[in-house]
Amino acid sequence: MWFIQFCIEYLTTSIVPTVIVDNIVWPNGIISADERIFGFPYSIIVPDKFLVSSKTKGNLYLIPPPFTGQQPIPLVPSEQKLWFYHDAVFNDMDLDGYVDIVTARANVPLVSQPVGELIWLTNPGNSSKEIWIINHIADADLNGDSRVELLVPCNDVKNGSFVVYELPIDDFRSGEIVKHSLATNFKPLSESKGRGASGSALVVDIYDQRKPVITLSGDDDGCAYLLVAQSEDVADWNYTLTKFHQ
Repeated sequence: MWFIQFCIEYLTTSIVPTVIVDNIVWPNGIISADERIFGFPYSIIVPDKFLVSSKTKGNLYLIPPPFTGQQPIPLVPSEQKLWFYHDAVFNDMDLDGYVDIVTARANVPLVSQPVGELIWLTNPGNSSKEIWIINHIADADLNGDSRVELLVPCNDVKNGSFVVYELPIDDFRSGEIVKHSLATNFKPLSESKGRGASGSALVVDIYDQRKPVITLSGDDDGCAYLLVAQSEDVADWNYTLTKFHQ
């Protein structure tokens, strides 16, 4: 990666490129980091790797100023599956007052089907440069109104939850987004670094019902759950949570 210094008012032929880091194998983008996250301006986030074989173990790397050879800081926890990452968007996903990171990633194995995911990383709330917690985002029509909702498991070490967002009909950028908490009070078996609950969700359509059921991983609480709507009313967001594996 290179950093090019130039005058704000005009470019010159004397621009000198400067190496920022030399150990990110495949930087595929550069994003200016929201300074509210890390507490200082001008830091950047670099998504890494691509679908080329042997170059799929990526991450999102934080590089703070002054860009003088410091080591990039990985933000995504290490996983067994190899992911490459693209882009980063900053938003307070769990409405706790701290700006989180939304990113897209993919895994393209040699013999099986490729997988793509939209995830968000929980801001620990202390301008931390440590690894953040992964939350998976899915979408489905949960209440049978022919509109897609966002399913967001909120992975936390003390009070994890599973929430749904109703999206505006016309323009999600300017319309009202309504939040519904379907289940709360998830926590891992042990409160140690990198652990949290809940995990990813899967929607299962039922043939003779308007509303699907939701299967939910407890992640580090060691359990699996089933969420069933208490009525077929599109305005009723009350669900019954049942633990079916422990």
